[in-house]
Amino acid sequence: GSFSMPEKDVVIQGSFKRQTYTVTYEFKGSVLPPNAASLVPGVTSYPAGENVTIADNPTASGYRFSGWYSASSFKMPANNVVIYGEWIVEEGTFSPTISINILNEKEPYHVGQTVEFEITVTNPAEFALTDVRILEQLDGAKFISGEGYTIIEDQLASITRLEAGASIKLKAQFAVTENGTTEISNTVSIVGARATAENYNIDTSKDYTATATFNTESWQDAPVLTGITTNGITLFITLIAIGVCGIGAGVIVSKRKK
Repeated sequence: GSFSMPEKDVVIQGSFKRQTYTVTYEFKGSVLPPNAASLVPGVTSYPAGENVTIADNPTASGYRFSGWYSASSFKMPANNVVIYGEWIVEEGTFSPTISINILNEKEPYHVGQTVEFEITVTNPAEFALTDVRILEQLDGAKFISGEGYTIIEDQLASITRLEAGASIKLKAQFAVTENGTTEISNTVSIVGARATAENYNIDTSKDYTATATFNTESWQDAPVLTGITTNGITLFITLIAIGVCGIGAGVIVSKRKK
């Protein structure tokens, strides 16, 4: 603007404002919850170079949000940004079950022995499940071949198809390789599954794990000496513990003069 100069000095002050850019959210696709407009996050503004954390995923009954088409955080560019998200219909959820038991129970197990497990996965839904994945969480445990499932890795197996109301039994084992008296837990988990019914997803609010516990104990390695005297001859019997092979005896005979 302009002004008439007065008969005195004039100080003109100014200020700078940092340029900002907007982050706007929009839903894409033909599937939208009835209240979609109220679920859109508000517009935010950031200067270029500032770290931006995107909005949390919205929720709506009967729908599942697929996620925002963006990294969870990014540096703001020198331009406005639009982040899109998409919904799918969720008709319902399913909840498979898992259990585990020990087939060759011992109390306790020793080095060289193997603990054998049977893991049962059941589908209580009214439709088949596919690609049901089961994870062994005990280091050193591994699945062994059986019917109805495939081994992806030693500690990961997959049931290709699990019919409605059906169960599959998987087998796994753990070899005891260390001495020591201890309690060991083997936890197995369902880590993924798909429904053959459209728009059904696994119920993520439930815990799909099962645990079996067993004990290990080391053999005693200290020899036990027993002396037996008969007819002037002393027999020294050394009893030696030999790990999982049981107890052996070594006999040393010496004569003693009378």
